Amino acid sequence: MNIHVAEATVDPHGRLVLDHLPFQPGEKVDVVVRSHNFADHALADLRGSVLSFENPLAPVAEGDWETTR
Repeated sequence: MNIHVAEATVDPHGRLVLDHLPFQPGEKVDVVVRSHNFADHALADLRGSVLSFENPLAPVAEGDWETTR
């Protein structure tokens, strides 16, 4: 699988043009389009969602490890 990341700007008509892609003509590709500041929005949604940490350094799921049985 070949992954290519590109940054582009939507033109005034709502179009997006990607030139010089590293794929063969006729090759099928998946296209995912997300806002450039997507990560900022995702973090903003989480901001303030944690009310407190109860013993944050304690082991998690310790009983799930075979070596502790």
